[in-house]
Amino acid sequence: MGQELVLFLFPNFPPNWGLFVKNLVTRGAKVVAIGDAPWEHISDDLKKDLAEYYRVWNGEDYSQIRDAVVFLQNKHGRFTRVSSHNEHWLRLEARIRTEFNIPNGYTLSEIENKQKKSFMKTLFHKANVNTPRGKVLSSEEELLEFVKEIGYPLCAKPNTGVGGYGAVKLKNEEHLRDVWKSISKDKEYIVEEYIEGRIVTFDGIVDAQGEIVWYGSFEVTKNIMETMTAKDDSSYFIQRTVCIRSFFEIPIVFFLFVFKMRFGSLA
Repeated sequence: MGQELVLFLFPNFPPNWGLFVKNLVTRGAKVVAIGDAPWEHISDDLKKDLAEYYRVWNGEDYSQIRDAVVFLQNKHGRFTRVSSHNEHWLRLEARIRTEFNIPNGYTLSEIENKQKKSFMKTLFHKANVNTPRGKVLSSEEELLEFVKEIGYPLCAKPNTGVGGYGAVKLKNEEHLRDVWKSISKDKEYIVEEYIEGRIVTFDGIVDAQGEIVWYGSFEVTKNIMETMTAKDDSSYFIQRTVCIRSFFEIPIVFFLFVFKMRFGSLA
């Protein structure tokens, strides 16, 4: 096997993302990057580790990203991986993999469902993990019928989305009608019962065989939806020890099997 040629997207944010690049280079990979930050805003360490950096003016404009990939691939060769380690760019990674036939990760068709909360619910249910009751709703009438079944408060959020963007707590019917008017109708929304409780993550890295090689957890003091709505601050702390079975009453191996997680598939 020859040298790994990795395309890294937006490696300068957050600043510690440069450590991923550094460790790839330490392990013999060649890393080129695409980003929207000016070259002078890139740290000196990151500049040293990158074989090349291509700046685009708008990371959301795929035509600019595509031109950058074509230029870099023509100059450096076919990429063996593309990554950003950022959930926001998962679909962009998948689109690049699909168009340029890059292995080691989700393609565009594979990422479609995996970013949908409704689809993720079906996988959790297969793994016998309980989730809040919820539905993808397309009309105000359906929403009001769901209220009769569940009651208030409810949580409405884009079926595909990250970081609490667009999520809102529905308190009563008047609030519901006001929110529904403001929701972009070109986005699919899922509405769920609102659950009070501790917010605890389970994070990890798996290898090519789906075996866990590292895992950890942190607890958030305030949920991101309320933090964003109130324009407030939140905080989190890292758990010193993690007991997997305290999170899920299932073998975590089965959970990974259901999600088909493998190294290179988790950006």
